[in-house]
Amino acid sequence: PVLTVDTSCILPALLTSPKFCDRAYKFRKNTQARRKERLGKMYPEPPELKQVLRHDGVEGRKMMEALPFENLNLSEVDTAELVDRSGVDKGVRAVRNTRG
Repeated sequence: PVLTVDTSCILPALLTSPKFCDRAYKFRKNTQARRKERLGKMYPEPPELKQVLRHDGVEGRKMMEALPFENLNLSEVDTAELVDRSGVDKGVRAVRNTRG
């Protein structure tokens, strides 16, 4: 199983209109209510993997080998090079005074 997690903000990117993402003041103004609502919410518990699918089991290894991308050990890679390969727009700067 592969899980994706949007960890960059308390308001997932898919819930935000792109037209409010080009300026920090637009983002803050147009997402304020939803961000405030989500601040106090607890994240749901992640699903528990069945023992047969764990990476150290035969079925888990078969599944990992079938995935269409290379498995990475993040402690052994050059983070800057990995970010460069990801296509992340490094021109977008962090927004000060915005939690999340």
